[in-house]
Amino acid sequence: MTSKGAQGDRTRLVRRGSPEFPAGAPLAGTSFGLPFSPSGARYYTAVSETPPADHTFAIVDDAGPLAIIFCDLTAKEALTRFGSPIELLQRPDLPLTARRQVVRDGLSELQRIARGNGRSEILLRTSCRTDPAGAWAARLLDLGAMPRPSLRAIFDLVDSDEALLEDMSQGHRRHIRWGMKNLALSAVDAANPDRSAFDSFRRLHAEVAGRTTRPAASWEAMFALIAEGSGDLVLSSLDGELMGGTLVLDDEETAYYASGAYRREHMDKPLSHFPLFLAAQRARGRGRRRFDIGETLSGRAEAWSDKERAIARFKAGFSGNCDSSLVWTLTL
Repeated sequence: MTSKGAQGDRTRLVRRGSPEFPAGAPLAGTSFGLPFSPSGARYYTAVSETPPADHTFAIVDDAGPLAIIFCDLTAKEALTRFGSPIELLQRPDLPLTARRQVVRDGLSELQRIARGNGRSEILLRTSCRTDPAGAWAARLLDLGAMPRPSLRAIFDLVDSDEALLEDMSQGHRRHIRWGMKNLALSAVDAANPDRSAFDSFRRLHAEVAGRTTRPAASWEAMFALIAEGSGDLVLSSLDGELMGGTLVLDDEETAYYASGAYRREHMDKPLSHFPLFLAAQRARGRGRRRFDIGETLSGRAEAWSDKERAIARFKAGFSGNCDSSLVWTLTL
């Protein structure tokens, strides 16, 4: 497939593995979710029972890459990226006409891949950050795709600790002060890759959940990323007893609150607030600019369970900043 590029050059679709596929991070500066980072790719590939068939492609012209679209066959019914909605990595300075051509070419190729591999849907995410001109959203709407809202609570780690605390709810600030006074904290990270400490969190996670919720490969992959410096684990103790763990994984710019477990029999105490705040501070020390606390809205909030609502309130209380997006389902 060829079309007009940003400079009037002919554009081409190239597959990962092709000599023309962009090497390194040619579109660096655009931040995406963990499934779209090299560390995330290593994690999700490691935890897959069989490596998912990768159909990632790039749209390039003679001057270089215009867009990279990561997608694979992890999900059985839909074309996704490791089961998450596909996000579009595109050159931020594209003229609108070139951006629209990239949209048309990209969506045509995604539909071809999905149909050719028995997928009945394509899941995609758009936001002001990834689709500033709204070209992807407009085309998806034209194709009959159905959107649902998504909000994620975010720490802007460029801000000082004082500014982050000021932006929290009063209750969260109070709970952090309690944690500072009462909890003993330690960390598993690249400087201290303590496997026995990591395994203590793994056992606590299963104990709190009442069952093993993650395969062994997931734990191995998370420990490997932490040991290489792409995340860390903050452990908290009270009177010498392990109370909880806050596990964080990183991409190039953003740290993600990936997993947490805290003793239910002590949930009358605010066990999780200070460890999460310390995890954000530590992420800043690793050079990350954002800390993704997690989703606070997905779809229709009235359909959520009481537990989901409580978790959303917990996350939203940490920050007045949120990352808003639309998750689109394009049915073929």
